[in-house]
Amino acid sequence: MIHSKRAIFRQAALDQYGKRTSDNPAEHLSVAAMLRLVAGLIANLLLAPLAIWRRRRVPIVLQMTTTQCGAACLTMVLRFHGRAASLTEVAEAMDLGRNGASALSIAQCGRTVGLQVRAFTAEPAHLGQVALPAILHWNFSHFVVLEAWHKDGSAVIVDPASGRRPVSAAEFDRSFTGVVLALTPGAAFQRAGRARGTAAWQRQVERLIIGSGAWRIGLKALAATLAVQLLALVVPLLTGALV
Repeated sequence: MIHSKRAIFRQAALDQYGKRTSDNPAEHLSVAAMLRLVAGLIANLLLAPLAIWRRRRVPIVLQMTTTQCGAACLTMVLRFHGRAASLTEVAEAMDLGRNGASALSIAQCGRTVGLQVRAFTAEPAHLGQVALPAILHWNFSHFVVLEAWHKDGSAVIVDPASGRRPVSAAEFDRSFTGVVLALTPGAAFQRAGRARGTAAWQRQVERLIIGSGAWRIGLKALAATLAVQLLALVVPLLTGALV
């Protein structure tokens, strides 16, 4: 059965998707909104590490090409459940086309390695009942792994394009399209084994970058730089408003 985009995806995400093509949110960003944005960014930088420390984390697998986001997400879920899988192995099994993976191809590939996969649509409020980590359709052209979801609507995702990051309730509401892939180990799932197609140099890079936490330092430095740039924009505007 063929469904329309409006029938499959969440209305809130569709509304935001439509605004992106006809409206520039930067033109309507007030001084107060800028201050809230900077404050929220700084708070996330300070508090996110404490929240992440308390739970088991999803192993990060970054996509190497724009079409590998779905394969990278499935690789992360497989590694979380104890199966040694490489991005190369999973991408080959999916037979990625020019447009990358679909939710269907991710589900089919997951089932071939023994995962029980449920594909469904949901509102953010229902994600507290979903076994995590799960794979979410994001911004109508991407997939991410949902690592944690909070009752206030905020979440922690692992984005195969950029790594782990906290997401505010507002961003989650406008980016999550409603499509969920819940994946749990089935009876045929095998947890052992070395990832096929993972070269020695690739494993060494993983140990140096991911194992050492260097990627976290880099992301924090980038976020801090963005915060400084935003403050540089806010201060002149605020000064002008007070004069």
